[in-house]
Amino acid sequence: MRKNHHKFSYDSSGKFLFMRHGETRFNQDPDPYRQLYPGYIDCNLSEDGITQAKMCQEQINKLSIKDVYVSPFYRALQTTSICLENHPNISNISIIVHPLLAEIEGCTHDFLYDINKNKNDFSNKSNVKFDWSEFDKYVQNIKYDENFFYFNEFNMIEDKIKDDFYIRLKKYYTGGNMTFFEKELEKLANYRVQSDIRFESLKHEYERFINFYKYLYGKYKDNLEDKKNKILCISHSGIIKIGASLIPYESDKITKSNTFFQFLDNCQIVSITLDFV
Repeated sequence: MRKNHHKFSYDSSGKFLFMRHGETRFNQDPDPYRQLYPGYIDCNLSEDGITQAKMCQEQINKLSIKDVYVSPFYRALQTTSICLENHPNISNISIIVHPLLAEIEGCTHDFLYDINKNKNDFSNKSNVKFDWSEFDKYVQNIKYDENFFYFNEFNMIEDKIKDDFYIRLKKYYTGGNMTFFEKELEKLANYRVQSDIRFESLKHEYERFINFYKYLYGKYKDNLEDKKNKILCISHSGIIKIGASLIPYESDKITKSNTFFQFLDNCQIVSITLDFV
């Protein structure tokens, strides 16, 4: 499998569709330092975000959707639940939570997930039923527990420093000491800023998206030409933009020649095609 040929378009014409989640309280906050605040941990949709997701129902309902893949973040799960709740074929659509669709690392509120809460909040009580088997399989093979699964993707921070943060965060979180937990989260965020590093490199982020796309390609390779029956992936702006890069990221240097930086609206859909040759 050699380098990939990328195509993307701001429509639902392709086989594989990628949609950004609805707006959150974090998106609404104008404070440029909000990424350092632990108060937005795995935040839910704002009222406007809920409205956006509901407005997408008409568009989504017109699509013949075979399967849906969704990030384990609360905002993506909530968007999925709202967008698909009235789909005419919802009982036949598989909705799979996939860890590789998580957002690129950037903010304090993305360092922890209460997976049991997410599973309980989006249980079988609604028409939209989530399949967590891919996520559960993933966390069985990583060093960190499921609530800190994203630490597994941090490749630009020394293991000793990462492990020390993880041990303290897990201790305070499981012990219910949220004051100390939030202080530790702030230390982690400040360490990132002061060290001037990305915990997950651009190259790693790109490879993560490619690994997810290879997963899709392998699963649906026998009917790639069937553009009528869509595969919908509900994720985040950062990872979708990385995935739509025009040429592969071979380093962490950002250039306008190898990506597109157009703003991706909340609940906007793009088609991305990677032809593996």
